[in-house]
Amino acid sequence: MGVVRKLIHISLHTTIENNGDKEIIKNTYKGKYVRKGNVEVITYTEITDGFGDINNRITLHPNKVNIKRSGQITMNQQFIVNHRTESLYRHPYGNMMMEIDTKEMTRRPLSSRAAGQVRIIYDVQLTGKEKSEHFLVLTYAEEK
Repeated sequence: MGVVRKLIHISLHTTIENNGDKEIIKNTYKGKYVRKGNVEVITYTEITDGFGDINNRITLHPNKVNIKRSGQITMNQQFIVNHRTESLYRHPYGNMMMEIDTKEMTRRPLSSRAAGQVRIIYDVQLTGKEKSEHFLVLTYAEEK
């Protein structure tokens, strides 16, 4: 079983709905891609104002997705359909516990014919906050 490595373009589109309010966040990055068997790993660095560089590692398994961030902001989120997971979100302004209820997830691995894509619909409950619904679409394609 060989290992595939590529440089990729990444598009991350998140919509957050909370009490009728909608926030849309769109970002693009350049990153690295590694596939071994049916597991894909995407890494990229997010350059932020005021928080320095945040390293992101997204691991895509057939039945779950893991997003790990490190730097001044750290977290380790797991998405597993019909499961509640918890993550500690560490931020320079304090820490928050996140409960994540993953409702739907679809995944299309990167191929020579099409970009890879993951879509996740999930609820997030932060400590002391109301639940919000998130729609995440991660698209990644080989850099040409």
